[in-house]
Amino acid sequence: MLTPDVAVNFACSVLRTTFCPSESCWAVDAAAQLAGGQDVVLKTLQQKMSSTSGVNIDEEMAHLLSLQNAYSANARVMSTVNEMYKTLMQAM
Repeated sequence: MLTPDVAVNFACSVLRTTFCPSESCWAVDAAAQLAGGQDVVLKTLQQKMSSTSGVNIDEEMAHLLSLQNAYSANARVMSTVNEMYKTLMQAM
């Protein structure tokens, strides 16, 4: 399978040798440079998109563990309060 860079370079070389054998074929070179520049822009934008939209599993797991610990601590507090309430109600 041809990558875009290889395909553009191949097409440019075919066009140069077939239609424009002289060195004055600037349109083909300009098209090749434009295609190369567009590939660079496309790759840069794809990298930026993946870096901003990607999820960091380690950070998410650390956050989940801290939430789990907080829930567990709150459950113990509520259990202690419930026991104190029961003891208070039995004393009356």
